[in-house]
Amino acid sequence: MGATQLRLRGLKLTTEKHKESVTAARFLAELLGNKQPTVTIEDVYRAGMAPSALGNAAGGVFESERWEMAGWRRTTRLEARGRWVMQWRLRASRS
Repeated sequence: MGATQLRLRGLKLTTEKHKESVTAARFLAELLGNKQPTVTIEDVYRAGMAPSALGNAAGGVFESERWEMAGWRRTTRLEARGRWVMQWRLRASRS
């Protein structure tokens, strides 16, 4: 099994373990995505999701066909030490 496959397997396991928190974070992300052009996990945290509630499952919040990567942005939380996080754009709904 390659590194990418191992990463995806780990992400799936942690997302399942934190299913309720991931569901709540996805809901918050969609609300934000309908109000602003891009969303990061930092935006979800500012909207009320505790980083500790997601843990490593934070990587699974935007793992859906509804989101497309839109770029990168530096974090502003002190704990995150200015690292780069992905920005996501909510795709237009297909009616």
